[in-house]
Amino acid sequence: MNGLVLAGGKSRRMGIDKGALHYRGKAHREFTADLLNEVCESSFISCRKDQLSSVNSQYQLIVDSYSNLGPFGGMLTAFESNPHSAWMIVACDFPHLDAATIKQLAEARDPNKIATCFLNPNNNIPEPLITIWEPRAYPIFQNFLNQGYFSPKSILVNTDVKEIQVENKLCLENVNEKKEYDLIVKTFAK
Repeated sequence: MNGLVLAGGKSRRMGIDKGALHYRGKAHREFTADLLNEVCESSFISCRKDQLSSVNSQYQLIVDSYSNLGPFGGMLTAFESNPHSAWMIVACDFPHLDAATIKQLAEARDPNKIATCFLNPNNNIPEPLITIWEPRAYPIFQNFLNQGYFSPKSILVNTDVKEIQVENKLCLENVNEKKEYDLIVKTFAK
């Protein structure tokens, strides 16, 4: 299983690159890649071509092949780079994500399903951006692309997946706006 940090978004609501934000002394995309390295064979950071110069060169990168498809494009690019690997895919905007939650997901993995994911306790919907996607998901991504659908959440809702309850609910809270970031940074400073 490989790991992928989705960090290729344009962060329009935040106004600055969310992956470059610091919560724990380093860019969060790199912090997240380090977490994935604990349970994955290799981890990669997904980015746009114009981000290459701003991402730490010590990390393996996968440059998104698709623009304007959001996280779906980064996921599809990862599968195209290695279609025979499972991918633990995590977005770069979950500041409370921790090693225990990554380990919980890895230990719950069911390779006989399309994916293993957390159910978001706030809405009881599968969380696609902290999920293990099995190689069998790749043709489904291709099929969705061919039909013009770019929603990883729709794949989870409409296929055979393993859903688990997250032990640390805070880990599933993401940050999309500057005011949310400012509040979170204050809690990390304490």
